Amino acid sequence: VPVGTVFGAGDWQREGRKEMTDTGFHVPMVQPEFLEPNGGCYALILNNDNGSSRDEGETVWYAGSGGRHRGQNRTAKQSFHQDWSNTVNSALKLTCEKRLPVRVIRGPKLSSKFKPAEGGYRYDGLYNVEKAFMEVNSDRLKVCMFQLVRHQGQPPLPVTKKAK
Repeated sequence: VPVGTVFGAGDWQREGRKEMTDTGFHVPMVQPEFLEPNGGCYALILNNDNGSSRDEGETVWYAGSGGRHRGQNRTAKQSFHQDWSNTVNSALKLTCEKRLPVRVIRGPKLSSKFKPAEGGYRYDGLYNVEKAFMEVNSDRLKVCMFQLVRHQGQPPLPVTKKAK
């Protein structure tokens, strides 16, 4: 799939997720991480979270999974510590250790100037997980953090004039 491909162009909800699932590009319909069973991470969707992640375009600071009660979505406020035993966090940490590339996809609800202006989900290329570390947030809760750095030589990232 070429960098810049938009799945579900013009849609702000589920059409892009369905297209990615149907083609096998990003199989989980809801989960933002596409994980290899008992292994690393194939792809990440940057779309919405609880505000701990930061999208700087060429570098992404991705907040790990967990720290919320079952049934709460990723936009819910974190209520307990994250840890490395979480499936997503351990997969991203393994991806970092093995230096495997991760596909990064940006969605329409992303609070970033790099979100797709036309709606849908845009494939923005390969990134490496350069760092996996634990930090403490403003509520004094541990958060697994991952620094992703975009591979060089890919088409430039489009910039949306106004981020929501």
